Amino acid sequence: LCVCDKHADHYFASELWRLRGEALAQLPGEQAQALHCLTQALDLAAAQGARTLELRAARSLLQYADLPRQRARLETRIAGILSDCPELAAAGVDWNVSCESSLRQARS
Repeated sequence: LCVCDKHADHYFASELWRLRGEALAQLPGEQAQALHCLTQALDLAAAQGARTLELRAARSLLQYADLPRQRARLETRIAGILSDCPELAAAGVDWNVSCESSLRQARS
């Protein structure tokens, strides 16, 4: 992320934020920081109009969202992205199943 800032190259910065959040989520006591990083990833991807990266960030954030309201908002956002980008939906991935499978793995 520092290199992105140094060179003003932010094309994949949202993915770096997402990966940082995923890594932090695996460490004890780092859940708040992980959620912050994942939220940064989601907001940055949305601001850039990078729908695929926004989808990835939303799916990652969904894994760690505890509140039903948060989960519902993220699920709605994912559905909106897939609706706006039929090529993502046509990629042959059942995003709902992938989300649920990711959730089961994250919580076990």
